[in-house]
This record gives sequence, structure tokens and C-alpha cells, in this order.
Amino acid sequence: MSEVYEWPGGDKLQTVINEVRTQISDDAELYTDTFIVSAINSAIKQIAWEEDARDFFKYHLQTELASINGDGTPAARWTFSMPGTYNGKVYLNFISLDGCYDCLTPCYEPEERFFRCCAFPENECPGKPCTYTLEQMGDKTTLIFDRPPDSLIAVDGMFYIVPQDITTQNETVPLGPAYREALTELVKIIINKEQDSFDQARMRYEDYDKHMRDIIQGMALRRMQDQMIIVSGGLD
Repeated sequence: MSEVYEWPGGDKLQTVINEVRTQISDDAELYTDTFIVSAINSAIKQIAWEEDARDFFKYHLQTELASINGDGTPAARWTFSMPGTYNGKVYLNFISLDGCYDCLTPCYEPEERFFRCCAFPENECPGKPCTYTLEQMGDKTTLIFDRPPDSLIAVDGMFYIVPQDITTQNETVPLGPAYREALTELVKIIINKEQDSFDQARMRYEDYDKHMRDIIQGMALRRMQDQMIIVSGGLD
């Protein structure tokens, strides 16, 4: 079971559940909290995979990279611990912690190109990394250098992620209160769609995908407008 992660600035989960129940008041007693949370997860994932909505789900990672593997060999790869699935990077910086805290600038290479030249990076002589890749295996994201670093390195990165499922044990959801209405609307659509027969769903929600996109794009537009207001107000 995934570790419970609380989202900074996220809306209260129970508040969202209560709002969903209010919106489906005629049938509210039919649905458990667990079922509603499942629909919330479906809605959040649909939002997160939309290109225009990636900014809603960013995760700031700061960590030091262990220089030695568990078997005592020099380390060249590290699996990141993030509360979701990697969906792109905003930035990724590397800082040498030896001496003057120099910024390192290895070049990023896609996995296929990286492994053509660096099939066994742990076997290379330790030194300053020249290239790196981010390997995706399921929901695991692994940073791999072309050689083991010869100094202790810290990572400072910002990633887009598709949030891991929340559960009834969570206190927050991965969206702030400003987007509660849109999230609730998406959840309501998902609940209605899942409870209908196929024929009913096709008739009542033939424009389901378009309706979902319209709501998500509206959320993205609102976020962009909020950012413009903040910038024009002189706040950073």
C-alpha cells in the first residue's frame, strides 16, 4: 500500500466528498465514501494526463544521492520516491556537495540513445557525469548517470506527476479549494456514467469526452489568469 501523502494547499477530502453528496442528493445514500474517493481518483487522473493541465500537479524533489550501493559498489542509478507517476520534468539540477557546491551540467539523453553507449554505467570509472537519463519502469522513475559520480551530489528537481491514488485515509486532495466546483462536476459525471448501462451511457454521455475536456481546459484557463494577476500585482 502506498504511503499516505498529504498535498500542500490541497482541498480537504471530506469537504469534496460532502460536496459530491450534495450534488447527487437524491442518490447520496447509495454511495460509500470509498466509491466516491474512487471516482475522485478517476477525475484527478483524467485532469493530470491532459497536456494543458500538467501544471496542477507538480512535485518538488530535493534529495542527496547515495554514493555507494548496498553491495558496496559505486552507485550510478537512483530510484526517486514521488507521490505519483512521472509525467515530465520542469527542471532538474545537480549540485556537487564537495568543496564549492558547484552546479553540474550533464546532458539529458532519452533512454534508447543513452543505453546504446552506457549499457553498464556502474562499471565505468567514477568521475564527473557527462550524460544522464530518466528510466521509466511502471510507476518507478530512476535517474541514471553515465558513470558513478566521484563526489556527493544533491538533486533539486521539479516534476510533473500523475498523482497516486488517494484513499479515505487522506485528509487532502491534489487540487486546491479554488477548483472544487470543477472537480466535483467531473466526479459527478464519472459516477453517473459508471452507474448507467452501456446503452444509457451512450445516449446520455455521447459528448462525455468533450464535456470533460471543456471543464479541464476551463480549469487551466483559470489557473493561467490567476498567474497573470499575481505577476501584475508584483508578487512572486
